[in-house]
Amino acid sequence: MNQIPDPMLLLDTARQTAYKTGKLILNKWSQPRTVKNKGFRDLVTDTDIAAQKLITDMIRAQFPDHGFLTEENDENLPTLGPVLWVIDPVDGTTNFSRSVPTFCVSIGAVSDQNELLAGVVYDPMRNELFAAARGKGAWLWGSDEEKRPLSVSAVDTLDDTLLPSTGAAIPIYAGRL
Repeated sequence: MNQIPDPMLLLDTARQTAYKTGKLILNKWSQPRTVKNKGFRDLVTDTDIAAQKLITDMIRAQFPDHGFLTEENDENLPTLGPVLWVIDPVDGTTNFSRSVPTFCVSIGAVSDQNELLAGVVYDPMRNELFAAARGKGAWLWGSDEEKRPLSVSAVDTLDDTLLPSTGAAIPIYAGRL
C-alpha cells in the first residue's frame, strides 16, 4: 500500500500548479480560441486542453503513482493511485469561450479511501486562490500574496446571508440543509 503524502504537501503542489496554470490561461485570454462541443452545453477549448496537460504534467512529475479524474478525456493518464487528483482546468469554459472573465482553475486531491485531502480554486482574473487541507484549515491568498484564514460564517438565516457576484451581492442560504 502506498503512503498518502501530507495534505499540506498536496496543497502546496495544487497551489503552485494552479498559479502556473492561471498564467497560461491569462496568456491565452486575448488570443483566438478553438471551441468544440462535447455535448449539450458542454464546451472544450484549446485552452482547456493545454491547461489540463500542464496540471497533470506538474502533478505527475512530483507524484508519478497518483491517479487522475479530469474534465477532458486523456486515456494516457492513470485513473488509480493512493491519491486521485480531480481536475477542472478551466472551470467555467462557457464563460471563458465567450470572453466573460468569470472562470477558475479547480484542483482537488482525494485519498483512495475517498477522503478529501486538499484542494484549490484559483481565479486568475482576480488573482485570488481559495485553498484548504484536511485537518489544517482553509485560506485565501489574494493579489497581495497575503494568506488569510477562512472560517464558516455564523450567519444561519437566509435573510442575513450574501454571495458576492460580479459586483453585486445576492442572498443565499449559508446554514444547514
